[in-house]
Amino acid sequence: MQKKQKNSTTVSDIILYINYIQQLSKKIEDQIQCVHKANKKVQQVRNELIMIIKKRKTLEKLKNKGQRAYEQKLMQDERKLMDEIATTRHVRKM
Repeated sequence: MQKKQKNSTTVSDIILYINYIQQLSKKIEDQIQCVHKANKKVQQVRNELIMIIKKRKTLEKLKNKGQRAYEQKLMQDERKLMDEIATTRHVRKM
């Protein structure tokens, strides 16, 4: 536009350039707003994902804890059974 101003240009050409620049500025602002909205959405989804991962880990920990408790109960029952068998054998030998 500065080159055009140095040369002989009409007022209508300058108005066209100004309108074009204003239109580009508006598009840039709109695009910036779209980027901000997209960033907010990404952050929101990221936070939701973090919460889901935390819940999943908690459930896995509870599952593992329950599994360990179940296995310990089985081992305890097996030990009791083996003790009873040993006691019965010992009583028979007497």
